[in-house]
Amino acid sequence: MPDISAIPTWMWAVIGISVLVAGVGGYFLFRLMRYGVTRRSVRVMVPKMQTIDASRRSLDAVMCHLAQLSDDELVLFAGDPDAVDRVALAEVEQKMRLLRDELDITPLPADAISVAQALADAAHLIAQESGRIHNDMDFDAVLAALAEIDLAQIADVAVSADLILKSACEEYRIEDAAVYGGGLYI
Repeated sequence: MPDISAIPTWMWAVIGISVLVAGVGGYFLFRLMRYGVTRRSVRVMVPKMQTIDASRRSLDAVMCHLAQLSDDELVLFAGDPDAVDRVALAEVEQKMRLLRDELDITPLPADAISVAQALADAAHLIAQESGRIHNDMDFDAVLAALAEIDLAQIADVAVSADLILKSACEEYRIEDAAVYGGGLYI
């Protein structure tokens, strides 16, 4: 066993200061890395929110189109599982279920979980509302399910998710231009 009493005091001071500096530096490095990972995770959520907004607008457009149809056209819509509007509702449902599942299983840092949960809730509600109409439903059930679609609740949940995301973007200094590179996409 080495004799540690022969080590001079100044050497102990250097070792102590080195350990202290390494500990403080390690702490700040950990915080910096955690900030970067969380920032990257929140940045990935911005296009997902825009997908949710696009799906919500598609659902709104289908509902507006259906509201303008005559009774005969509504009968055709309710009786034809391959009607364009029913296919659009099914596509919105499928896209939102996939997004919800992706958000639910993606491992995220603790600070980004609330954003992902808000987006997953919005995607779930849009999928649930747009998926009320199934191919195996009869005419009356289709019209009843159509009347149950709650666009106001979808708008409330989507606005809430957007506010949570914008708050996180402000906290982590993320701008839309940073997500898309600032270019114009047509």
